Amino acid sequence: MPNEYEERQEAKRERLLANAAKAEREAASRFNSVDRMSSVMNGQPILIGHHSENRHRRDIERMDQNMRKGVEATNRAKELKSKALSVGQGGISSDDPEAVPKLQEKLEKMTDKRDKLKKVNALWRKAGRPSPSEPEKWESIEEKIGFTLAGVRSGMASCPWEKSPIPSFTLQNLGANIKRVEKRIQELLAHDDFKPNEDIIGEGYRVVEDVKDNRIHFIFDKKPSKEVCRTMRTYGFKWSPTRVAWVRNLNNAGRVSSQYVIGALK
Repeated sequence: MPNEYEERQEAKRERLLANAAKAEREAASRFNSVDRMSSVMNGQPILIGHHSENRHRRDIERMDQNMRKGVEATNRAKELKSKALSVGQGGISSDDPEAVPKLQEKLEKMTDKRDKLKKVNALWRKAGRPSPSEPEKWESIEEKIGFTLAGVRSGMASCPWEKSPIPSFTLQNLGANIKRVEKRIQELLAHDDFKPNEDIIGEGYRVVEDVKDNRIHFIFDKKPSKEVCRTMRTYGFKWSPTRVAWVRNLNNAGRVSSQYVIGALK
């Protein structure tokens, strides 16, 4: 069963697809309008000095505008579809309430992979450092680790300067990623004990620290001026239609930015 975060992701995906469909309908309408006007004109040139000249020029201008707007709508629909496909594909979000167990599962897989790759190098050395052209020795290694090493052998053949089947930089990169995931887990566990500040009530606005949403919310009593909106963007806040608030991640940097905004609003 999806959690609240996953439901919000699905709702976002549906909104993007709905907007993409709307843009596609607009594009189709624009192109149909161009086709209708083109069929009426039927290649008729502008008759200079004729009473139809001004109307003919206006029709051509409308056709040009509809064609341009149709292309823009088509491109917008493609962009919205692309965004919809990417929702939830950017890794494990800190907003996900199940982020810690998901990261722990990812960490376990990465650690297991590193152990297996290290074992490949160890067994290769124990087998007498066979070359890629000694299949029988590689088969014995594959039997012990349980997976094929065809890709590893071809890699060694194309990079003869490598001193082992699994290059040291591969293990170093994997180790760095493991440390990064471990750090994220520690940060998220520490955030579970994060204590929100009390709501701040200002003149025409309210500041709320929503730990569940992992956001700082700036909620205005009425639509703020363009200058205020510019101030919010300057300090890293984004307008969220679904929350009906200006938001930023709930962390120390966000809290500092909030104080700057409050000072600017005063």
